[in-house]
Order: sequence, then C-alpha cells, then structure tokens
Amino acid sequence: MRFENRIAIVTGAWHIGRAIAAGLAAEGAHVLVADIDAAAAKATADEITVLAGSAEPLQADVTDAADCAHLIAAAGGAREGASTSSSTMPASMSAPICATSPTRTG
Repeated sequence: MRFENRIAIVTGAWHIGRAIAAGLAAEGAHVLVADIDAAAAKATADEITVLAGSAEPLQADVTDAADCAHLIAAAGGAREGASTSSSTMPASMSAPICATSPTRTG
C-alpha cells in the first residue's frame, strides 16, 4: 500500500473529494475528511470506514485560519504528522487554502 502509515487531509467531501479520500484510504492512508458541511464530511468518512478504510470527519472552512490550524493540529494528533494533502476547493476562490497567517490575499 502506497500510503500506509500516512495521513491525508482531503478538503471537500463531495464528488472529487470523496473519490480522492476513498482512493487514499484504499492505499492505506488515514484520511481526515474536511468539509464546511459537517454532515458531508461524516458521510464520506463513514463510507470509507465501512469499506475497511481509516477516516475521520472534520468540519472546516479552509478560508478560515482558525479552522486550518485545527486541521493541522488534528493531523498531528491522529498519527505521526500529515504527509500528503489534497484540496478540491475551486481555483477561483481568492483566499489561500490554509494560509499560515490570518491575512487573506486577493
């Protein structure tokens, strides 16, 4: 398994995000499924765990610095740190994904 003993943060629990999360879990990753819609994140994480994968849901707005800090902290607490990430946020959004400062650009 290519991602065994690794953590993946996937933002977006619908469509592409759901497929990416499922694929990473199938390859052995523990997936943190993050979405602004808590129910969507839970549904995707539940679907992955039913299929014998490892996932947990997190409600997060990736344009909010505090939520991003929570995502990173959750990844560190889940295992030995995040080693891969994926975002399905549209490229047209002007705010950076999980910026390191609360200042937004654009």
